[in-house]
Amino acid sequence: MEDEQESEAEEDNHEDGESEAEGETEAESEFDPEIEMEAERVAQRRCPDHGLDLSTYCQEDKQLICVLCPVIGAHQGHQLSTLDEAFEELRSKDSGGLKAAMIELVERLKFKSSDPKVTRDQMKVFIQQEFKKVQKVIADEEQKALHLVDIQEAMATAHVTEILADIQSHMDRLMTQMAQAKEQLDTSNEAAEPKAEGDEEGLRRIASKMLFVHWGDGLIVMDRKDVNQVEKPGKPSGVFISFSEQDLPCQRYASFKGFGV
Repeated sequence: MEDEQESEAEEDNHEDGESEAEGETEAESEFDPEIEMEAERVAQRRCPDHGLDLSTYCQEDKQLICVLCPVIGAHQGHQLSTLDEAFEELRSKDSGGLKAAMIELVERLKFKSSDPKVTRDQMKVFIQQEFKKVQKVIADEEQKALHLVDIQEAMATAHVTEILADIQSHMDRLMTQMAQAKEQLDTSNEAAEPKAEGDEEGLRRIASKMLFVHWGDGLIVMDRKDVNQVEKPGKPSGVFISFSEQDLPCQRYASFKGFGV
């Protein structure tokens, strides 16, 4: 009895361990950092107010916006530019500000440290102030670099969207042309093969409009209204019906012009 109880307890512990492991796996998949980062990147490519692609640049706020922001959003009346213009403007700006700030910092530190009247506490305050200036320049350069990356990404997204729109437009035109061609083909088939009315009276009405001319082992069949339009007597245009099989009097049809066919 004790052995059975111990084995049951071990099985319960094993099942509990498996359930805990499965729970941890589900939790890990549910909170996958890569999925969350990708979702965040996708959200950043769209306007938080209108949900559209960021396809315009606000010069006043230095911010990527959508086409609705200057119309019904917070950027009404602001100076705008295209993504290409904003990218070229930011890239063309002088990027030597950080280098100049560092050179100026070194010169000022040398000058200050050579002054015998400056105390240690004063020197510490001076260094802190000067490095804050340099840190601001570094932060500005960092924001500029990140801004360029954001604009580049928005430009790539807009380019892909434009290409997809062109492909969709081309596909729509092809589908329309195919539908028109099919409709014309169906119309041509209906005109070339008139539908029988399903009774003898309908066949009689069709036959009454045709002219039958015997020729050899077949007939020349043509529309009566075309009789006066034959250019050369004895060479009517019509359809040749072969009588080569007695049980199939209308075995073969062929386009016919003249008796030479």
